[in-house]
Amino acid sequence: MLHIKPGVYLQLMPLVIHKILGIPNNGDMPPKCTLKERNEEFDKMRWLLDLLPQEGDEQADKEEDNVEDEGDQDGEDGEGGKKKKEKIDITIQHVLDKLKKLSEEEQNRELSEQESELKLRLFYMVIIDSYLMPCTSTTLNQEAVMLTRNMDLIAEFNGSRIVYEDLREAVLNWHDQKDNPKPRKPRKGKRTMTLHGCCMVPMVYYLDSVDYSKFRKKDLLSPRINKYTKKELMEISNKCKAKSSDDYAELPLKHRTHTCYENLLQLKAAEAAKPIPVDRSQQKNAALAKARECYVPKGTDLDVEIRTLLEGCSSTNEQNTLE
Repeated sequence: MLHIKPGVYLQLMPLVIHKILGIPNNGDMPPKCTLKERNEEFDKMRWLLDLLPQEGDEQADKEEDNVEDEGDQDGEDGEGGKKKKEKIDITIQHVLDKLKKLSEEEQNRELSEQESELKLRLFYMVIIDSYLMPCTSTTLNQEAVMLTRNMDLIAEFNGSRIVYEDLREAVLNWHDQKDNPKPRKPRKGKRTMTLHGCCMVPMVYYLDSVDYSKFRKKDLLSPRINKYTKKELMEISNKCKAKSSDDYAELPLKHRTHTCYENLLQLKAAEAAKPIPVDRSQQKNAALAKARECYVPKGTDLDVEIRTLLEGCSSTNEQNTLE
């Protein structure tokens, strides 16, 4: 919900994000991952980005073995007085450098299948980290790594819902930090709070909805993000930051019939009125089976439990069919 002023608001939903960004609004949400899975995937990405010693790199191994422990408050960090080498934080620049390297190599030779897939994955990672789900940290957004770990599944994800949930979580965290500030060291000047997430979405949504003379000639085609220049987006951003933003806050909103979101809201109401299908078990079981194949190690307890569950569901479906 975007509160413009008391009593005036705009309802944000995945359908609106689909209209603004032009990304899919159907499919599944990505599976949740454990901390161990995340760490393992980040280690794989460090290796792919040449941030870890490659196999057979004797010089790197020698340098790591020669790092002596200088000691710290907790004592020695590893066996034999050796200091554990810290892992390098992945940044978007590391991704861009690798992407540039692959592009340059492609001009001289044909990339292997693995290199071509990596290039595509890196491109998606840049889009996710810099455009769809930007964060305030200097390190790479973990979603950029986890959403692209299986490029065969990424097309089946509901991109609009993913961006919506990320932006929603960012707003909730922002309000929580504002209402329950953590004690910090005193600093000069006023401390600022930054909201992560795809902030272009509420900016464009507001520009589309406000009755502002500059934007009355805009057509109603999508994606809406293509209808505004960077200068226009920065203008509203600066207005929001200004002490007095009456030029925007006092402007009335257009009637829904004069915006490109009227048909989407009607569609949302129509979908809500439809009866919910009684049985979606086959679709869910297929998604579970695919997730098991991609992410669950074979022979583990979890693998056996999912297999047993799927076999039981299959028997039930067959019995219902016979009846």
